[in-house]
Amino acid sequence: MKKILVESSGLIKWTVLVGDIALFYIITAIYLFLIFPDISWSLVDRQLFYVSALVGLMIAQYVYPSIIHRRIVSPGKILHRVTELVVTVFVVTYLMIRLLHFDGLDGGIILVFISGTYWIFLLTLRYVERDVLGYLRKKGRNTRSVIFVGTDPALDIVFSRLIGDPSTGYRFGGYYAPEDNKKYLNRNSLSYLGTYEALNQKLDSESQSAVADEIYCSLPRSCYDEITHVAQYCDDHFIRFFYVPMLAEGFDLNLRPEMLGDEMLVFSTYNMPLSLSGNRFLKRTFDIVFSLISLILTLPFYPVIALIIKLSSRGPVFFRQRRTGINGKEFTILKFRSMCINSEADQLQATKNDPRKFVFGNFMRKTNIDELPQFINVIKGDMSVVGPRPHMLKHTQLYSSLIRKYMVRHFVKPGITGWAQVSGFRGETKNLELMKKRVKYDIWYMEHWSIELDFHIIFRTFKSVFIHDKHAY
Repeated sequence: MKKILVESSGLIKWTVLVGDIALFYIITAIYLFLIFPDISWSLVDRQLFYVSALVGLMIAQYVYPSIIHRRIVSPGKILHRVTELVVTVFVVTYLMIRLLHFDGLDGGIILVFISGTYWIFLLTLRYVERDVLGYLRKKGRNTRSVIFVGTDPALDIVFSRLIGDPSTGYRFGGYYAPEDNKKYLNRNSLSYLGTYEALNQKLDSESQSAVADEIYCSLPRSCYDEITHVAQYCDDHFIRFFYVPMLAEGFDLNLRPEMLGDEMLVFSTYNMPLSLSGNRFLKRTFDIVFSLISLILTLPFYPVIALIIKLSSRGPVFFRQRRTGINGKEFTILKFRSMCINSEADQLQATKNDPRKFVFGNFMRKTNIDELPQFINVIKGDMSVVGPRPHMLKHTQLYSSLIRKYMVRHFVKPGITGWAQVSGFRGETKNLELMKKRVKYDIWYMEHWSIELDFHIIFRTFKSVFIHDKHAY
């Protein structure tokens, strides 16, 4: 069975590779023979172009091989991988055709068209391949069997992520646990295979057939001999062994692995992509470029907006307020003023029919125009384009005492827009449960940050300008 599984995964990867190459050459043929039929390339030039592209494809596939065969792969990861692959193909192929000194139409120009089209169709193909694999796995093809060893709640989380989605192709073979704990937590409806002693007898039996394709073990560190025994068996029988840190071993924390230097594995309460300097540099660079472009494009409208604000209500054009920023540091947020001057600005959130808002102010809030000056906050470094929305100091003080993980959202810079806002948690928080959900979405963003996710959030924010958000007021 193990051999069949390995061959199955290998077949998937080879099928994807052949499909990638075929797609590239189909697109290339369309451009060379249909769209640009008058290219003054000789037969040798064309052949050299095909060879150069093949070299680029092979190098790109070696450096960024397809991950579509993986059972748990996010759409964002696919987007990132396909983009890296296509860029590599373009760079390598372009360098080769420049070295070969093509005559006639510059090969780089046509390569730009080919690469752009290839990226679009390859990305579409990847998502189709992902859906096809998911469908086949739901039907029982390309599956992997899994057993658990232990009774810790951490294994219930693994179960929900692996087995809860049929498209991953995992089949649960059961779990081993002490007799008195065989109905522990959510396992009462799952297959109980026996005690740890029964597992040891199974592993030590003369039969060389593998008990599963993957084993997930969540035992306390005091069970060192048991863990080592299972791990050694897995090594000898080509079984993937996973040790799952216990959630209930002296503390109620969901710890996540993290490398300390290059050698030591430690566990943290949160996975923070932005703790890496490279990711912070990428996000900061994007923030500055995006904010500068936004300010240049919107600056001509500032005098008009300022004039309407002045005609609508007495007071300053800009609204300044102290907010809580990264690591709990205070900063002054800048917005176009959308309310009449009042003494409750630092105490109360805006409500749907708030009498403090003037007519144009209400329009600005619904269309996000009032947030435009915050790009200045981004340039200064107080904020990011995307991140958890900064709250008033009073709300930080209030909710930090009511919501356990509230302050965690301040591990990153606050944003002009955020994952919680585009997910329906924008505007007034009428009760504690709404704020808890907002915090949950903010923490999810922190743990799953990627530049692709930021683009997605910005797109959804921009769309809300034209499609009214009922929570925007």
